[in-house]
Amino acid sequence: MLGAMSPGPDFLIVTKNALSYSRRAGLWTAFGVALAILIHVTYCVVGLGVLIKETPFLYHLLQYLGAAYLIYIGLQSFWSKPMAIQSEHKSSRDLPAFQAFKNGFFTNALNPKASLFFLSVFSQVIEPGTPYLIQFFLGIEMALIGLIWFSCLATVLSHPFLQAKVAKAQKTFDRILGSTLIALGLKIAFI
Repeated sequence: MLGAMSPGPDFLIVTKNALSYSRRAGLWTAFGVALAILIHVTYCVVGLGVLIKETPFLYHLLQYLGAAYLIYIGLQSFWSKPMAIQSEHKSSRDLPAFQAFKNGFFTNALNPKASLFFLSVFSQVIEPGTPYLIQFFLGIEMALIGLIWFSCLATVLSHPFLQAKVAKAQKTFDRILGSTLIALGLKIAFI
């Protein structure tokens, strides 16, 4: 639970989509993050996590792809148009569900720290003799924790009161979040 709640790229992308667009966009982003968590869990269980850890080329490739994606999303924040709030406090523009899902999925799937996090967690709780059913349930549990946490975050941040407040400072908010995503991408690229 603490891993899911700690601020990082997943937190930022769910926050950005929930505040800048809508609850629906935030929820689809959370769903994308949760599915990417299942991907991490699957390859850790299968043993690819060890391969990534032991093969620096694969790790660095994942690292640079993830950094590039965060920088790309950050740059998009600078080019976005301010949203217009309608009488029901709904954004006149919204992020398509598939785009929101892709944002969440690729932000988590291309995060090399997520790979190492799941590899370290699984190496502590799973032994060679651990039944596959137990491993499966541990993986589902991790994905559900991520889905629940990020769905709650999206729901709270997309409340009409917060949406109205953010709309007044949308350009500044987009620039701050965009700069943070770019800085995070640069940090990942150069660690």
